[in-house]
Amino acid sequence: MGCADRIAERLSAEVEARQKKPVTMSSGRDLVVVKQEMVQREFDKLGMRFRSCGSNSYRAGGSVEAREAGYQAGDRASFGRPVGAAERIRLRQWGRQFSA
Repeated sequence: MGCADRIAERLSAEVEARQKKPVTMSSGRDLVVVKQEMVQREFDKLGMRFRSCGSNSYRAGGSVEAREAGYQAGDRASFGRPVGAAERIRLRQWGRQFSA
């Protein structure tokens, strides 16, 4: 849970930083906002509600050391570079271990 918590914190901080930047011209992502609004309206029509599962909802036991190690791993997670061909091959090979 530590890793997921830390990644969520970092992504939230990135969103906040981007929202504070002044908008000067279209970035080409205007449709994303419209799409999110449309999706939310459809969820509302269907009565679908999603709730946040923050760290307060985590009730399972676990060691503090394991959570801290996960938190530190979340600090090392990279969001800036795309996965290249070599990484895709390694991911496919890694995934095959679990599809037996």
